[in-house]
Amino acid sequence: MDIAKEAVQALEPLSHYETAQTMLRKLGAVRQLVWMLRGTGGSEDAVTQLPVVRVLSVLSSDAGARVDVVKHGAMPVLLNLLSSPFPELKKAAVDCVVNMSAAEQVKQDAKLGDGTVIFLFMWLIRA
Repeated sequence: MDIAKEAVQALEPLSHYETAQTMLRKLGAVRQLVWMLRGTGGSEDAVTQLPVVRVLSVLSSDAGARVDVVKHGAMPVLLNLLSSPFPELKKAAVDCVVNMSAAEQVKQDAKLGDGTVIFLFMWLIRA
């Protein structure tokens, strides 16, 4: 396991503390987390994806962090994770997408008809 994977796994439990959340936002961690999420894929990376999505989910409870998550392109990856074969990863992605639904850019994308709302609806009725 490389250092980045170990760091994210260590960061996950700390991300629930407000002080850590503030520090992560100030340090620009959202960009790095989204970068890690976009660079992963496949079953072997579910170990990395799960803590990354969980940390993003916690951070996305903040409006500023939601903007960063959208700006750095996490939504398509999060939406793809809704069909993950790993139930824990799927649940974490759902939690993060629900938090992200408050982001204005996500609402605008849905209004523009990019398929976000349709995708979520189809996923929900399939679940």
